[in-house]
Order: sequence, then C-alpha cells, then structure tokens
Amino acid sequence: ITFFTRFFSSFLMLHPVLSMMPLNEHAWKMTDRFSGFRFEIRVPATFETSGINTPQFSRSRTIDRIVAKADTLFCFGWVQETNKDTLVGEARCTTQNGWKFKRDLVDLELSLPHDPTTNNDPHNKKTTDREQLITIKDYNDTKIKLHFSHFKVLDPGRETCFNDEPHQCENLLVPMW
Repeated sequence: ITFFTRFFSSFLMLHPVLSMMPLNEHAWKMTDRFSGFRFEIRVPATFETSGINTPQFSRSRTIDRIVAKADTLFCFGWVQETNKDTLVGEARCTTQNGWKFKRDLVDLELSLPHDPTTNNDPHNKKTTDREQLITIKDYNDTKIKLHFSHFKVLDPGRETCFNDEPHQCENLLVPMW
C-alpha cells in the first residue's frame, strides 16, 4: 500500500493539471453540481372550454414549451398532463441550469391568462396571487424518480404521484415506485 500511495501522490505532484486541482471533497458533491426538483402547474380546463384555447395557451403548447426549455438547458426528466387540470413533472439539471429552468417555469406560469371564471379585478388578492398556480419542490439529494435520457412527455394515464405535494396521490394505498 505504501508504494501505491507514494506513486499516486508523486504522480499528482508531477502532473500539471492534476496538481492544481483542489483536493476538496466538498466541490465534488452531487448536490453542488446538480439540481433536482418536481413541479406542478395549474392549467384550468376553463381555458380550453371558454375560447382561450388558442395555440399560445393550450396545454399541449405549454408542454411543448416546457420540453423545449428543458432540452435547451440540457435537463432531463419528464412532464405529464393530469386529470386534475395540472401539468406535473420532474427535472434534473446542472445547478446553474436548474435555477434557470425553475425561473423559466415561473415565467411560463405568469404568461398564462387568469382563469376566466374568476373576477379579474386587479385589486382582488385572489386573482393577483399567481404563486398558487405553480408549486416547485426541490429535492435535497437532487435525484428524480423517473430517469430518461431526454425530457420525456409521459402518457396522462401513467401513475406518477408522490407521497407529498406537489402531485400527491389521492389514494395513498397506491403502491409507490
């Protein structure tokens, strides 16, 4: 063991690139390099049944925008339309791109029109509180549940719910993967 230890340490000292690298294990932690999170965006069905279902505001167009942004930022994960008027998904990106993706999800949500069934009075706190339309939960370990080599659109019938919000299972007796 002593021979290998001396050989490896002398190799580090002699190699110009490796000798300049810090031997700080903190810099190599997964949580420093990656961001993993899940999200849920409420897209009310009333948008699609009240004449607001223009190509700009349709659910399929919103999904396309999410996938395009994820692909641009080299994130992988998934997005899915649910039967509860929401779009849900998980993403894993580099730390820097994770912040960008989350910011872009919030920007996307802010571009959605108000629900036409509510009073659009700008002084009404309920209609101006946009935070209720999107929920993002960061994962401490950055690991998402479903891994794909790209950002995938899942079939709406696939079971993807979680033990907690966002996208919590209605029936907690459903087996969790």
